[in-house]
Amino acid sequence: MRKLPKKELKELFVLQVAKVGGTCGKDNPFILKKGDFKCYVFLKNISPAYYKKYPDITRVQLPTSDKFKVISASDLEFVILGYDVENDVFVSWNPFKVKERLNTKSNVSIFSRLSLQSAVDINHFKEGFLSNGEKIILFKRDRLNDFFDQLGSLFNDTRLSDKKNELTTKVVKDKKIIDVEEMKLLIEPLLLEHKVLKAVSLLAEKYKDNPVYKELKFKDWFEAVNAQYEKLF
Repeated sequence: MRKLPKKELKELFVLQVAKVGGTCGKDNPFILKKGDFKCYVFLKNISPAYYKKYPDITRVQLPTSDKFKVISASDLEFVILGYDVENDVFVSWNPFKVKERLNTKSNVSIFSRLSLQSAVDINHFKEGFLSNGEKIILFKRDRLNDFFDQLGSLFNDTRLSDKKNELTTKVVKDKKIIDVEEMKLLIEPLLLEHKVLKAVSLLAEKYKDNPVYKELKFKDWFEAVNAQYEKLF
């Protein structure tokens, strides 16, 4: 199967979402903002799975990555889009189920079917079901913006529907972690360089001896830092 260079694949996506005012962060994965909607997106070319007995099976592979640690701890959905350039089709998997599998092994494979990819109608989303019962959604590139608008209903998952990503002061056990303005001064230089985990470590180290915060875990600090990171980007 033919593949697009990574840069061209990202540009193809950016041009499409820009038609409705969508904006994208740098690199890949990245944060997509579209009106009140916000999520992480990861783009990859779809490849053959190279199973001799099952030539119809295609896949996307997800490597182990520190970037996925950040995504796993975030409250934002994680949308993986596999692209079939020959059919000009995107394939997507349930964001919650895929997110749970990140970094569980050196290469996580998620699957599709070439026969489904080649049978997508420009006017409709196509549903497919894999041998394990997992649902996939396939659609032409021109329907990319509709896909994000209908994400919850397409996967029949209420967790994806009408979610607003409003930024609030993080509260743990009815106590504010730290003053938000103070936190911003400490970590914003790191966040501008996309060093989220370093910012988390900085705060955890700075306040480790403070009795008010002694019970806070990594996830608590991460949520506070990530709220500020998402506000920047």
